[in-house]
Amino acid sequence: MGCGQSQLNNTCQPRDLKDNDIGNNYKFRRQLTNRLKMQNKMFVQKNNGKIWEDYIIHNQIGQGHFGVVKKVVHKITNEERAVKIIQKSQEKAQKYSLNEIELLRSLDHPHILKIYEFYEDKNNFYVVLELLKGGELFDKISEGNMLKEKQAQEIMRQILSAIIYAHSQNVMHRDLKPENILLEVDSSDNFNIKVIDWGGAMRFEQDELYYDFFGTKLYMSPEQYQQKYNYKCDLWSIGVILFILISGESPFGDSPQTIQKNILAMKYKFNQESWHSVSQECMDLIRKLLCSQDKRLTAQQALNHPWFKLSFQEEEDPKKKYLAQLEMTRCSSVESSKHECKKNLMKLRQFNCMQKFQAAVLNFIAFKMISKKEYNYLREQFKQLDLNGDGILTKEELKTAYKQIYSKKELSQINLEEIFDQIDLDNNGVINFTEFISATMDKQNSQQKEKLLQAFNYFDQDKNGYITQDELANIIGNSQENSILNNTQEDPIFSSLWQLILEQSDKNQDGKIEFEEFEYMMNLYAESSDQQKQDIILQQK
Repeated sequence: MGCGQSQLNNTCQPRDLKDNDIGNNYKFRRQLTNRLKMQNKMFVQKNNGKIWEDYIIHNQIGQGHFGVVKKVVHKITNEERAVKIIQKSQEKAQKYSLNEIELLRSLDHPHILKIYEFYEDKNNFYVVLELLKGGELFDKISEGNMLKEKQAQEIMRQILSAIIYAHSQNVMHRDLKPENILLEVDSSDNFNIKVIDWGGAMRFEQDELYYDFFGTKLYMSPEQYQQKYNYKCDLWSIGVILFILISGESPFGDSPQTIQKNILAMKYKFNQESWHSVSQECMDLIRKLLCSQDKRLTAQQALNHPWFKLSFQEEEDPKKKYLAQLEMTRCSSVESSKHECKKNLMKLRQFNCMQKFQAAVLNFIAFKMISKKEYNYLREQFKQLDLNGDGILTKEELKTAYKQIYSKKELSQINLEEIFDQIDLDNNGVINFTEFISATMDKQNSQQKEKLLQAFNYFDQDKNGYITQDELANIIGNSQENSILNNTQEDPIFSSLWQLILEQSDKNQDGKIEFEEFEYMMNLYAESSDQQKQDIILQQK
């Protein structure tokens, strides 16, 4: 009886391999499989097709030093995105663009601009990015001159969260400024920001100094001018941004000569008229950012500053009476928020990928195909769990969330270690944003046939209608940081690793995965998840 005749809830056991006794190393291969990292960068690769085959290209929405930005619509998902078009004739632009692609492939944070894919033709690079419609922070400053302290606080919280995460990945931006902060603004005038333009960013070593001249002069730190800087140059730039957000003024004057002179002297002052109603905590934070490199706060220290613990009274407005009448509604919304939190913690418990390939497919759908609406909802849910605001979830943060929502009796039935390990698809000891989306996104939407078909087509690199062992090795293997897992073509042990992964989904054992088998594999995940939910409900009764 072949595997195709087994029951739906039974997985096919891989057949033993006799060559060189590889088949007897099944346990070793399973251990290697568990070490595989399901990383986003495996999904950000050069698309060998033409961009207009996948996207409808619309009007130009921006222009930078190295090219134009146009709005595009993905033909399958109907999601709006942006494409940055860079001319190859500009050598510097090409260098910056390739650097940005490489860095953005490895960064996964709610407040860092997301890259989807890139194309190339004879004349241009086409980098597909997420689309934000609120414009630049620079434009917001220009329109309103200055922001309320409460608004500035929320914007700075998000910028610092992005930079805490980037620095934890040993990446410094080096050119933070309002023009490189994009906004989304909702109907309540709440801001969601994204840090963009990572082409000039670079990887750094913690104790190293760097000696080139790079940045935008108004936002550059003294040590950048002196060409002897480290990652804390980003914190100086953040201090300048905060000063401008609050006052609408440059802290260092207007002329290039005055700006450079005052930056090198670290000379600025809080003008009485602009700062009379600003909190002392805000000014203290600025002082601790616009200071010498050795005394300057780190990004995490800045986010822990007392200013972020202040709550600001809203100014009087015509809606005040109406809002007071909605107090009961607000209270019920707190309960609603708690309910949403519990719902998503339940989804985390249900998440159970029996196979690494299932995990890779779910990550692809979460990264590439989730709707903007669901993405925004899950972003806010993620931020509620992220207690220290660094853009990742630790075991302690997850434990805290469960303790707040579940009773002691319920907690005794929850294996937090197992839940965490299931969701941590890249095995780095934390849950990143896309991993959280993979576990909590709407299962019915993620299992839609057109989404599964697009995911299948991504892994079917040569478009011949099936996925092979070599294609799995090319996509998953080439994204691994551990070089021992990259050497799959020459070493029979590692070749058998990919064979094991393929066989878990290859129902008829013909050495390849067709779409029907692929769809069956993902249906197994959905059914397993539903069964897990029923088991959890029974435990709670």
